[in-house]
Amino acid sequence: MTVEIVVTAPVTEVNPITKVVDVIVNAPVVEVNPVSNVVEITVKPNVVEIIPENRTVTLIRAGIQGPQGIRGPTGPSGSGSFTMIAGEIIGANAPIKVNADGFAYIASNLVGTDSGNIVGISENSALIGEEVQVSRGELHNSNWAFVLGAIYVGDRIITQTPPAIGFTQIIATAISPVDIIGTLFHPVELTA
Repeated sequence: MTVEIVVTAPVTEVNPITKVVDVIVNAPVVEVNPVSNVVEITVKPNVVEIIPENRTVTLIRAGIQGPQGIRGPTGPSGSGSFTMIAGEIIGANAPIKVNADGFAYIASNLVGTDSGNIVGISENSALIGEEVQVSRGELHNSNWAFVLGAIYVGDRIITQTPPAIGFTQIIATAISPVDIIGTLFHPVELTA
């Protein structure tokens, strides 16, 4: 058997989102009177009135928080990558932008509209209409020979040479000669 509970108690505020009056009732339910369907509780120092209606329970907020439980197992680490559809032929390890059509394209620091639309680095090659994995996380390539430090968006490539024209944007940081971590910074327009 369930009963609708209406609590009459001092009101501190009304939740503006749910439009529910938050009232804390910190008392155990002793029993439900089978004749009147009234839930009997004892609350001190405030007086709380419980009124049955429609035989359903609407609980505003009750009780106190219990002790913290034991920590669960560690979940898998976030990969920092997501899937897009290629709008052009894309090679692996290219800077990727998104156009208004929602497709992935290779970005260039020489194309002004690419500034601010770069989303990461391609993890794989893809033909038009195929899926390309775009990373903002860790990438490894045994053919790289980076020095520790910033990696920039170049003209359809990633490079450690800061651009002199167009715009400059750091897209990753080399943490070893063959490992990088995606770190998108805001683009900076270069003047001639």
